[in-house]
Amino acid sequence: MFSSKGQKGFSILPNRIGDRFCFVMQGRSCDIEDKSGKEVVFQQVIHYCPWCGTELQLIIDQNRLEMKELVESNRGLILKNG
Repeated sequence: MFSSKGQKGFSILPNRIGDRFCFVMQGRSCDIEDKSGKEVVFQQVIHYCPWCGTELQLIIDQNRLEMKELVESNRGLILKNG
């Protein structure tokens, strides 16, 4: 689902909230490049892999440097709080 980031449909994206890393499931009604009309986007923090059930905090703890890089490279895709 990383490969579908920013595209219509569902994707899983790394995020940072405060000083904590997490993953969000995001759904988009159209591709991010599509500027033809209204765009509906939702995202929800997830704690477990939707396919295998692995606790995602374990993955985060084992890959902190990679998480930091992934969060930076996907920053423009994440909805901001507030």
